[in-house]
Amino acid sequence: LGASAVAEITRAPKALIEQLAQDIATIAPAAIHQGEGINHWFHATEMNRAAYLPLMLTGNIGQHGAGVRARGGV
Repeated sequence: LGASAVAEITRAPKALIEQLAQDIATIAPAAIHQGEGINHWFHATEMNRAAYLPLMLTGNIGQHGAGVRARGGV
């Protein structure tokens, strides 16, 4: 899918999607920090996979400072 299709499906601004893709592809190490609340939803597995996928595709797993981090107690 292109950025336009993703924007239509997710209702996120196309420019934001493109900026996120560029940042994850060029910043090393890259990390995604998300709230612990995601893990309390029925579709938590899919949401976590969505967070890990772009990092796996860009080699940002298993490096110091890279990966997906969850924080709680918000």
